[in-house]
Amino acid sequence: GMPGYIHIFVLDGATPDRRSAKCEPVYQVNYTTPGSTFVRAYDLEHLRRFLLTKVAIEGPELDRVLAQLTTTGRANIPEVEISEQEAAALGMEQVPTES
Repeated sequence: GMPGYIHIFVLDGATPDRRSAKCEPVYQVNYTTPGSTFVRAYDLEHLRRFLLTKVAIEGPELDRVLAQLTTTGRANIPEVEISEQEAAALGMEQVPTES
């Protein structure tokens, strides 16, 4: 596959009619390679699992990424390699890349 990078940002996941439930942030993951972008939204638990198992980042790096998301609402992970087949298997949606 072609190496790309991951950009994660916090979506405003608060829905007004769900006052009873606590508002969990929703994280959008954009995986961009030359020519393609794959997009998927995750809650925190699934984001952690995705980063640890599919992106294969180490614990300290994961902590750094999550801390960055908490403080700034966004984070980047360079030099990630996920095949198109794997991205599709993960339920990521391919969107046209703006050139």
